[in-house]
Amino acid sequence: MHNKKVLLINSPTLRNQYTSPDNYFPLGLLSLATVLSRAGIGAEVMDVNNDFYQKEFNEDILRGYIRDQIFPYIKDYAPDVIGIGCIFSGAFKSLKIIAEAIKAGHPGIPIVIGGIHATIFAREILEKYSFIDYVVVGEGEHTFPELLKSMFSENCAIDSIDGIAFRSEGTVKINPKTSFIEN
Repeated sequence: MHNKKVLLINSPTLRNQYTSPDNYFPLGLLSLATVLSRAGIGAEVMDVNNDFYQKEFNEDILRGYIRDQIFPYIKDYAPDVIGIGCIFSGAFKSLKIIAEAIKAGHPGIPIVIGGIHATIFAREILEKYSFIDYVVVGEGEHTFPELLKSMFSENCAIDSIDGIAFRSEGTVKINPKTSFIEN
């Protein structure tokens, strides 16, 4: 799996007159990037959420950002997989916009999502949004590297990965999370 690269994106919360900007450091994605790097997989984090902290932000601005920032980054970095984090349900609309645009522009790059919202609604997400390929259920520090190992080996064994949701022959399958990080 050496020479494989992953781009991890921290999706922002779209705002309206009722919501304020979320400013949080993407610790989950940074932890995941560290685990991937230690496994010999290149990993970079693109913090879209904090790029927009205290700036004007809406769906049209996000689409421009995808075109002007995310697509050139993908072209330069050339990731093999893109992971998008959605720690809050309020960020899921942005995640959908980002994932759909990336899949349309780069259909060969698998898109994996994770976070609390994705964990809770894994089945519904995979049933409704064909541009999302996998959902990491629960903690991703063990699941995501196992998924990558399976994706890039000749013996694809996604069925046996703990805490992964995916499609198989048109049916959504969810392997429940049974193994948790103790410390």
